[in-house]
Amino acid sequence: MMQRAITGALIGLGVIDVLTTFYGVSQGYVEENLFLHALSGNPILMITVMAVLKTIAVALSYLLLRRSMIFPALLLIGLFALADLSNLALLM
Repeated sequence: MMQRAITGALIGLGVIDVLTTFYGVSQGYVEENLFLHALSGNPILMITVMAVLKTIAVALSYLLLRRSMIFPALLLIGLFALADLSNLALLM
């Protein structure tokens, strides 16, 4: 049950991060991540790379959760939430 809740939170926060980053870049904000900043000229490629990286992070967290390692997944939730709050604060 906890695995589903944590995985659901990770997926939701990951999607919000990708959407807010895409919206921010399309509004003229600069991506702070050097790797993603290099991709900001091509928004579709940037979104694809972000989605793939988020999917890998969620999948690895799920595998750790299956082994009863909850702390790394909770830490990733905190990092995703921090990124979302930072993006939303910039957009408002």
